Amino acid sequence: MNETGQTAHSRDNNIALTALRGTYGLATLDLLTCAYIFLLLTRQPATPIIYFMMGVFLLSIVAAFASIALTIRRRQELAAKTLYWISVAIAVSAVSLFIGRAPDITIATLLVQAMLIRWLLPSGASRRMYYAISIAVFILMWGIEWLAPPWRIQIETQPVGPAAVIGFGIILAVLVFLQTRQIVNRSIRLKITVWIGGTVIALFIILAGHSIATVRRTFIENAQKAALAVAESHARQIRADTETPLNIARALAQALTAVKDPRSPADLTRDDVNAMLRQVLVENPSYLGTYTLWEPNAFDGLDSQYRNQPVHDDTGRFIPYWIRSDDGSIAVIPLEQYETPGIGDWYVLPRQNKTEMTFAPLIYPINGVDTVMASFVAPIMYNGTFYGIAGVDAPIGFVQEILDSIDLYDGKADAVLLASSGTLIGASKRPELVNQPATEIYADFADLQPRIAAGEAFISMSPDGNFLRVFAPVEIGQTGQPWSFGLIIPFSEVTAPATAVALQQAGVSLGLIVLFFLLLWYLSNQLTRPIVELTETANAVTQGNLGVAANVQSRDETGILANAFNAMTRRLRETLQGLEQRVADRTRNLELAAEVGRAVSQVRALDVMLKDACDLILKEFNLYYVQVYLTDPGGSILRLEAGTGTVGLELLGRGHSLPVNTGSINGRAVVEKRSVVISDTAQSATFRPNELLPETRGEMAVPLIVADKVVGALDMQASQPGVLTDEILPAFEALAGQLAVAIQNANLLAETEQARAQVEAQARRLARAGWDEYLDAIHKPERLGFVYDRKQVLPLTETDGTQTADERAVSAPISVTGEALGSLAVEIEDETRRGQALELVNAVSRQVAQQIENLRLLESAERFRTAAEDASRRLTREGWRDYLNISADKTKRYAYDLKEVRPVDANAERSMPGATVALPIKLRGETIGKISLQGVAPDDADSIGFAGIVAERLSAHVENLRLNMQTEQALATTRQFGEREQALRQITSAVRGSTDPAVILRTAARELGTMFGRRVMVQIAEGGETRGQPTTSNEASSTSNSSDGGAS
Repeated sequence: MNETGQTAHSRDNNIALTALRGTYGLATLDLLTCAYIFLLLTRQPATPIIYFMMGVFLLSIVAAFASIALTIRRRQELAAKTLYWISVAIAVSAVSLFIGRAPDITIATLLVQAMLIRWLLPSGASRRMYYAISIAVFILMWGIEWLAPPWRIQIETQPVGPAAVIGFGIILAVLVFLQTRQIVNRSIRLKITVWIGGTVIALFIILAGHSIATVRRTFIENAQKAALAVAESHARQIRADTETPLNIARALAQALTAVKDPRSPADLTRDDVNAMLRQVLVENPSYLGTYTLWEPNAFDGLDSQYRNQPVHDDTGRFIPYWIRSDDGSIAVIPLEQYETPGIGDWYVLPRQNKTEMTFAPLIYPINGVDTVMASFVAPIMYNGTFYGIAGVDAPIGFVQEILDSIDLYDGKADAVLLASSGTLIGASKRPELVNQPATEIYADFADLQPRIAAGEAFISMSPDGNFLRVFAPVEIGQTGQPWSFGLIIPFSEVTAPATAVALQQAGVSLGLIVLFFLLLWYLSNQLTRPIVELTETANAVTQGNLGVAANVQSRDETGILANAFNAMTRRLRETLQGLEQRVADRTRNLELAAEVGRAVSQVRALDVMLKDACDLILKEFNLYYVQVYLTDPGGSILRLEAGTGTVGLELLGRGHSLPVNTGSINGRAVVEKRSVVISDTAQSATFRPNELLPETRGEMAVPLIVADKVVGALDMQASQPGVLTDEILPAFEALAGQLAVAIQNANLLAETEQARAQVEAQARRLARAGWDEYLDAIHKPERLGFVYDRKQVLPLTETDGTQTADERAVSAPISVTGEALGSLAVEIEDETRRGQALELVNAVSRQVAQQIENLRLLESAERFRTAAEDASRRLTREGWRDYLNISADKTKRYAYDLKEVRPVDANAERSMPGATVALPIKLRGETIGKISLQGVAPDDADSIGFAGIVAERLSAHVENLRLNMQTEQALATTRQFGEREQALRQITSAVRGSTDPAVILRTAARELGTMFGRRVMVQIAEGGETRGQPTTSNEASSTSNSSDGGAS
């Protein structure tokens, strides 16, 4: 039963520990979730709904910390309930706040709540209630999702990568493992299935994950290559379509370079160049304009002649711009703002860079329709000198057509053409973005621009990870400023084939896992069935059925174990047959010991208790002889205190005792503090027979120990060998322990009674002494008494006292602390009321005794107080008398004459004119002086009262001054005495330093002379010459002139 209880207790502790860990884990998970959502809300626009939700999640964070604190304080159930309601708050708030999050929130919430209810909450009706609440929460969340409240927001979060998924899976698996470990450990079949199955599943997951990851990576790489090939193909097409106008601009620039070549036979005029520009427009109907612009006097040096002429401005520079009008006609106008930065970049930048350049896109209205065009510019250079530019304006609407014609991934892919400067030239299905910044499509264009400007073909992911972006350069002539053709493909479309393959592989893997688990379950059943049968047999044996046997026919280790188990049960049956009788005997002995212990546990006289204990032990255990020894105060002698029968009486009469040593069984038990058992005296070499006990065949001595101190020994003897054995020893040791405690209690009771008697006797003596002192015949008569004769109360006389001693009287003593001080007597005539009268008289006598004792103590205290006050006044009077005796002025008097304070004599008061009021100066009731007031009427209470206050304070102040003076005098006396003691020690030390009498005398004379500053003579008288003759000061001063003289 004990082992079973310990097992159950251990199992309960393990379950509690598992629940504790689960609560910690889920509390941490809820805390991180609430903190993450709270940080997301801080980045949203401030609205009342956002503030409300922030408050909800902040309270959830506080509640999560509270659940952790409750878990630390071992209030796990309340912590689990708190976590449950936190999960409800998170789920409902998140679904109410975010769009499209109901599926994943529902799965996560149901999983967490299932773990809370199943593993952390107690079973019963409470679980059913929380299951019902979870169903209601599920319906509520999808109801909110169906209603779609208008305040919900669309939130973009970072995609969860494989590492995060694996990490979350590991955490979830660890939680599931910790919570189900107790269930798995209950069955070896479950252990085999779970551990082998878990290992195989892990391998399946690793292999399937690797395969899926490889297929996914392959599909992505192939999609990237295909997308890059498509982008490069369209980039080449756009490049070919834009090369023609640039070539024409380059040809015009080269032709116009002949004007500056002296070797060229051509002599072109401004009209010739205008004809060339016009002819280009005529031959290319799609072009919108041609132009040339020369530096000042760079064309023919005749700019001054063409100032403000047609197709010229006030500078006279050659700046013709041939354009095609909306009706198709061709006209020429002068170029404008060509030197203005920004607007004139088409001229300023080629002049600075001296390279071909393309400016796109440019919006040009034709027939009321905005047409996208590009300006292709080539510099006119000769021998490294810049002279001007030649350019062609051509429409590039074909770019938008090419972008719109791209149909990848069922039209879900978008195409973009942008300049390296960050301007959109075209966007598929979105022509309104032309000439807009590239950030309209590429939020991270600042990171992409360096690679685009470098003419690099590359692939990148969008910042949110939802799109695959492909970039291919479009080189435009020799401009060095490539365009870039881009494709934007949803990443889900790229990975869709890989996802389909992954689902297919996952389905196949899942099917294989299910088949494997079925096979593993069957095989584990075959392996564990013999163990299960053996366990059932062991459980039957545990319940007391020793007649069962394990029926296992296998020849492997389980068969060997079953045979060993069957052999063990046979041995158990054989052992228990004898053990039950032994247990019954031991139980009976313990019961007898307990009964004897209860009998001796009553605190009473020690000798009676020990005699009864010996007789009871002898009777209950059917022994031959029982005796008890107690140690003396020194602990060196064991004295017999009780014994059974006539032998015990005889030994007690002899005063039998034993020394405390190992020479006897009882002495050995006391010395070694352990029991000595001789089950058979015939076989013991240490047994010493007693002639009074010839039939002793077994003996046991048990030490009586209290608080690790041996107080005696219990000796028991049997007439049969084998009766007193080690098996029965625990019962007697328990009995000896109770007997030792009873002995100690009896000793303590005797000591307590003795101490109480002493205290009561002392109290009676003190009470009698107090009353003897109180009734001292000085303050009070030696006898006090009163009698009531039904008319009045009269003092009690000797005759009355004799008359009260009547047989009819009922009397009770008047006692204080047990000391009788007197009596209270009442004469009664009705004998039937004697009992009632006696009870009343006793009660009244007790009250009278208490009251007169209180009055005596009060009056005694008053006497002592009066004596103390008298002593204080006497000391004050004597102190002032001594002070005035040693003072130069025996009586100190001072008067104030409205001008100054001056001393006066004793007759000054009598000479004061007018009425005088005198107020005494008192100290502790003793008058030490007075204050006389001239001109104050006796009825002037205010003045007299104020003067009285002054007198009171003056008395206290002068007393302090007197005491201070006495203290200083005492200190001076003490200091003088200390100086003399120091000088005496110096003289003694100096004298002791020599053994020569002459040196000693000289030293004494020197030290005394130095101390007193006078002439000193020290001599030894001859024949008693100076004995009894005092030396005068003149004689002392005329003897020696030095401190070392005067000695011979």
